[in-house]
Amino acid sequence: MRPLRPTPSASLGKVQPRTAKPSAARLRGAEPCASVLRPPGPTLLLAALVALFVTATAATADANASAESETGTDAGSGGTGHPPEYVVEAETVSVTRVVHAEVRPVERPEARARIAGLLRDLAVDEGDAVADGEIIARVEPPKLEARIQTAKAERARAEARQRRTAQALARAEELHADDVMSQADLDDAREAATAASNAVEAAASEVDTLLARRERGEVPAPAKGWIIEVLPANGSPMQPGGLVARIAAAPAVIRVAVPERHLGRLQDATALTLETASGLLEAELLQLYPDVRQGRVEADLRLPTGQPALPVGRRVAVRLALDQVERLLVPERLTTERHGLTFVYRAEAGCTLIQLGARRGDRIIVLSGLRAGDRLIAP
Repeated sequence: MRPLRPTPSASLGKVQPRTAKPSAARLRGAEPCASVLRPPGPTLLLAALVALFVTATAATADANASAESETGTDAGSGGTGHPPEYVVEAETVSVTRVVHAEVRPVERPEARARIAGLLRDLAVDEGDAVADGEIIARVEPPKLEARIQTAKAERARAEARQRRTAQALARAEELHADDVMSQADLDDAREAATAASNAVEAAASEVDTLLARRERGEVPAPAKGWIIEVLPANGSPMQPGGLVARIAAAPAVIRVAVPERHLGRLQDATALTLETASGLLEAELLQLYPDVRQGRVEADLRLPTGQPALPVGRRVAVRLALDQVERLLVPERLTTERHGLTFVYRAEAGCTLIQLGARRGDRIIVLSGLRAGDRLIAP
C-alpha cells in the first residue's frame, strides 16, 4: 500500500511530513537484539566457524599438555601424584658493576737513530715482541764501508812496514856489534822502526773509529715490550735523533675508570675481577690516580703473576663488587614466558607474574612477584 501524500491543513496552514524510514546510523545505534534478529551473512558464518575451530584446537592442546605434565610428574615423584616443589629462599649475592677498561703500557719509549745515514736492515714490524737492547735496525752513513776497508788496508800496509823495519833494526844491531855499521846508521834504523810502529797504531785507531761509528748506527730497543708503531722504511734517509719505532714497555697495565662514588670499593683488593677468554681472574690494584676527571677515578690494574700478557689497546671488562645483598633466586627451568612476560607457577596460587634480574649460573634473581617461602612447581 503506498503511503499517502501529505495534505495541507486548512486550520493550521502547514504541511504534514511523511513517515521517514530509519537511517543506517540509527540502525547501528539500535539495541543489540535488533541486529541479532537479522539473518547472518556468509562472512559472519565463516568467522564463527574459524573461531570455533581455534577454540577447540586450543582446548585439545591444553588438555594434552596437562595430561603429559601429570604423567611425567607421577613418574618422577615415584607415583605419588604430587609434582616436586621448589621452596624460594633468600640468598646473599654480590652486587657487581661491569666497567670497560683498556690495556695500556706504563711507558712508551722510542727507538731513535744516533747518526745520519740511510736506514738498513729494519727487522721488526708492528706487534713484534722485542727484548731490551735488541738491534731492530741499522743506519749506514754514506761510503762508511768503503772507508772501513780502506782503513783496514792501510793498517795492513803499516804492519808490513813495521815488520820490515823491525828486521832491519835487528840486522843493524848485529852489524853495529861487529863494528861494521856506524852508530848513525843504527840510529836511523831505530827511528824507522819507531815510525813504522806509530803508523800501525794510527791505522788501527782509524779502523776502530770507523767501526765505532758503524756500531753507533745500530738502533737498539730501549726496553722490553712490543712494537706498536714503525715509522720509516728500509732505505729511508735518517738524521741524528730520527724516530724509528715506538715501543710499549712491558708489563702492560689495565687502565679502568669508575665513578668516584665507588672509590671505597675500588681500594678493596677483593672487589676487582677481570673477565678474560679463560674465565674470571682476580686483578691487583697497582696504582690509583688522585685526579678526578668528569666524575670518574682512574686506576691501573695488574694481572696476577703467571698470567699471559694481553695485547696493548685491547678493551676488557672489569667487574667491581659493590655490596652484599639478600635476593631471591629461582631455577630458570621453573620460569615460562608469554608475550614478553615471565611467569612461574606457585603451588598455592597458580600462575604468577614475576620480574627477573641478573643471571647467576642456572638460576635467575627475582626482583618482584615472589616472597621467601613460596613453593614453586614446574610449568
